[in-house]
Amino acid sequence: MKIENTTSQLTLFVLVIFLLFHFIINVLFLSFDWEYTINWKLVDYLFTLFLIALLGIIHFNLNEKQFVAISKFGVIFLNDTKFILILLLVFFTLNLIFEVIKLFYATRYLPFLQLEMNFVLSIAITYFFLYFLTKWTNQIKRKNIKKLNYLYYLFIIIFGFIIIIYWISPKEENNSSVVWYFEILLLLSSAVLFSLIFGIKIWIPYTQRRIQKNILLYSFLLVASLIVFISKSSENYSGLGFSNYFFSEFSKFFGFILLVTYIRTSYFSIVSLPFSKVLEKKIYEVNSLSYLSRIVRNFNNLELIYETIAELTFNTFNHSPVWIQIYKNNSFIVKTFKGTSEKQIFDLQSTPTLFKAIKRIKIPKVFGRFIELQGGELENQIQNTIFESFCIIPIFFKETVIGHLIVANTNPYQFDEDDLDLLISYVEALSISIEGNFLLQETIEKERMQQELLLAKEIQRNFLPKSIPKLENVEIEVFFKPSDEIGGDFYDFILLGEKKILILIGDVSGKGMSASFYMALLKGIILSCRRKFENPRDLFVQINSSLFKNIESKIHITMAGLFLDLQSKSFEFIRAGHTPAIIKSNGNVQVFKPDGIGTALVNSKVFEKNLNLASGEVLGGEYFLLFTDGLPEILADKDISEGINKLKNLLLVSYFNDSNELKEKILSEISNKGTKIDDDITFLIIRIKY
Repeated sequence: MKIENTTSQLTLFVLVIFLLFHFIINVLFLSFDWEYTINWKLVDYLFTLFLIALLGIIHFNLNEKQFVAISKFGVIFLNDTKFILILLLVFFTLNLIFEVIKLFYATRYLPFLQLEMNFVLSIAITYFFLYFLTKWTNQIKRKNIKKLNYLYYLFIIIFGFIIIIYWISPKEENNSSVVWYFEILLLLSSAVLFSLIFGIKIWIPYTQRRIQKNILLYSFLLVASLIVFISKSSENYSGLGFSNYFFSEFSKFFGFILLVTYIRTSYFSIVSLPFSKVLEKKIYEVNSLSYLSRIVRNFNNLELIYETIAELTFNTFNHSPVWIQIYKNNSFIVKTFKGTSEKQIFDLQSTPTLFKAIKRIKIPKVFGRFIELQGGELENQIQNTIFESFCIIPIFFKETVIGHLIVANTNPYQFDEDDLDLLISYVEALSISIEGNFLLQETIEKERMQQELLLAKEIQRNFLPKSIPKLENVEIEVFFKPSDEIGGDFYDFILLGEKKILILIGDVSGKGMSASFYMALLKGIILSCRRKFENPRDLFVQINSSLFKNIESKIHITMAGLFLDLQSKSFEFIRAGHTPAIIKSNGNVQVFKPDGIGTALVNSKVFEKNLNLASGEVLGGEYFLLFTDGLPEILADKDISEGINKLKNLLLVSYFNDSNELKEKILSEISNKGTKIDDDITFLIIRIKY
């Protein structure tokens, strides 16, 4: 309790001055044998009234009125109880010291000093008894608490009037008896009233078992101490004696209420202790589920969740061995364990039949004896485990059992069906975490793939021609669209002089980063060979020689090349496993499909042997259409031959002024199909204008 309020500090200072005044006046009474006249009686009453006022100011400024959860109130009550016990022990110890001194040293001032000491202690005890009694009632929510508190304060005021009446009334036996009986009646009524206000049985059952034991111990000590304190006889006072008597009686008044309170506390503690272990377990279970709900949000740390569930289960089930096993093919991985060893876990499931029996468990089960787990037919076959009883909870992911949470014990029938509920809650939280982790990893993988595709797109953009070369009397249009962020289609232009150009188109099998990588490799080979070949056939042979045995067997590259010699007005078309070219000249449309095997599939000798050229004369007005397989597939629902026929008919029956108009007609035909593009589409249109 801290006195931080300025008003309370000032009041406390004035209180000390008043107590000093009381001491000095009583010293004078003792030294000069003054008479206790009516004037001094008035001073005594006024002095007592001022002390009550000062204590009231301090009390109402310091009184704690905030509510506390009943599960936490036990700790506060125990701390306050310790303080009260210490206060009473200080009172008894100091009085004992005075009594011992009086045996060896007699003086008229020694009893006086003891009286003054008891006066100060009575004020402190009165104040703190009232403070704690009021504090407890204000910290637990009860119905009609305000009305009961007002009635309680009224009883205190009535008791104060009784003390005054007893002090000022003639000390006749009949009068004293009536006042005494009335005082006892009021004392009992106040104790009963406080019992109604302060509901001990509301919070005791929810207090921790350890705190309950301590409360019971201190309650016994306080019951004994309060009986001694209340039983002490009133003393004869000289000087300002009413104040001594007033606070002494009030300390006994509150002491009696505390005595009844601690008797009740002892009783309810004794009654609650046998059930506190069960309640404490339930509270622990609730707290553990609350804690676990916070942990499971951390999907990217499954190991921590495994460890947390094992720890919580281990503590909940009285340190019974626990482990979590996750299945992988026909074996299992122990993710975490407590109270056992991996050797004991693997020894338990060393027999394939028993391992399969555990793995087949799809609903939470309790096995009271090991024989129930292994099955009757295996009763005499498996003797290699120290465990007898089991709780086994399956762990599901997408309706498939992927593992089990297993709690074991060396004693039979250690678990019952009620134990399954908490374990099921743990496993459900674990399943949510596993699913969340899977989704998180899936998201990370998608993000990684997205980044990979963006990188591949950048690589492809860097290796595709930055612009279309300008060549006299040649008009070139390009359409390139990958199905995803990146595909395997590519094209290139190799200028071999002012009048010669080699136009390449190809398709790397696959998509994404791998396709981009092999496209970069192909581009590097073309760059290294572009000055070392005399005709397209030589270039293709060199490319195959470089790629064969240097790329994965499942990867292959198809290519086609159109070589235009405008000086000799001729062309050559070569194809290595690629789609044919369509040429329109003088109103006629032809499909050029010379023989050729895809690159990197066979050795150079076989490749060169099967590689042929198609050639012809360039008269002027020709249209050359080079394309990858994505174009005919989308035009004819994956039927490449039918798609090529449609392209051939399109060039035959359509009229177009230039290569751009032809490009738009092809794109319009694709749009009219309304088919989703799920493959790369690349095509080049070359028009000879002279």
